[in-house]
Amino acid sequence: MPVTEADARQRWCPFHGKAIAGHIRTMPDGKVNASMVCIGSLCMSWRWVGGVEITGYCGLAGADDGPPPEQLAVLPPPLTS
Repeated sequence: MPVTEADARQRWCPFHGKAIAGHIRTMPDGKVNASMVCIGSLCMSWRWVGGVEITGYCGLAGADDGPPPEQLAVLPPPLTS
């Protein structure tokens, strides 16, 4: 799912920092441990969407192929000009 880099930097990353078994994923206040969050474009796996540095995704997780087929039936048809 493409997200802004700022949004990605607030999400937990299982591959960054001390994100291994036995380490604390969340702090006592409920916030994600800062040493375990996504580092966005500083990571070699970060991929920008469409070549424009607005949104991107984790290349380790794979690209988002869009909504699942069951949701396509409820989406409105694309506009035609």
